[in-house]
Amino acid sequence: MTFSSIFSQTVKDLKTNFKPIFWAVFGFIVIPKLVISLINLIFFGSAIYDLSVEPFSWSRFSLMLLFGVISAFLFLFTLSGITKASVKKNKFSLADIKHHGKKNWLIYLGFILVMAIFLLGLFLLLIIPGIIFMIYWIFGSYVFLDEDKGILYSLKKSRQLVKGNWWKMFGYLILIMIILFIFAILIGIILALPILFSGNSIVYIAFDGISNLIVSLAFYGFLTLFFKNIYLEWKGKSKTDKKKKK
Repeated sequence: MTFSSIFSQTVKDLKTNFKPIFWAVFGFIVIPKLVISLINLIFFGSAIYDLSVEPFSWSRFSLMLLFGVISAFLFLFTLSGITKASVKKNKFSLADIKHHGKKNWLIYLGFILVMAIFLLGLFLLLIIPGIIFMIYWIFGSYVFLDEDKGILYSLKKSRQLVKGNWWKMFGYLILIMIILFIFAILIGIILALPILFSGNSIVYIAFDGISNLIVSLAFYGFLTLFFKNIYLEWKGKSKTDKKKKK
């Protein structure tokens, strides 16, 4: 598959599964952020906690720390749910996302921590090995959630799938990140314009929520489906090649 065909397929997949992805992102990512912004506004007078202009507050710090832990859990819950659902079905539901998220968020945390430690070690040794294996292991989470096998197996399988296509994968990653980065900037600029003409914190919270929703749909939805399509394509090709060798 070429980059354009993968991109087109991902657009189709996002349209097909837009409703469950939208409600997952809105319910588990956007709403909690809006709640914490409103709590900050009601109890502390401002929606944003800026230590550079505000005195340190243990109560507010504790609140932000608690929110950080909750946000991390919801991130793992949502991303593992969408990833698992997408590799198992072409069309999935919100119930599928919640089921897979509830079942897999903890082991997914373990996978991320182990891979992060490995990559950190490689980056500390030399930058180039870190970049090389970051690309080799790009399908690690998909293999891990798709085949329900160990972390080391998943990283090894990902490397096997990418082997021989490293530069292609590197190019795909750069292209899609540039596209999404430009998209995020444009959305940010458009949604930030009303805030420039209003000092209203409620207006800020509303537009921040909309911006967060759109960007989250792009990164949780589109990006996850984009690499899922490459993974399934290369996985299928790998099986075909093995059969031909036999």
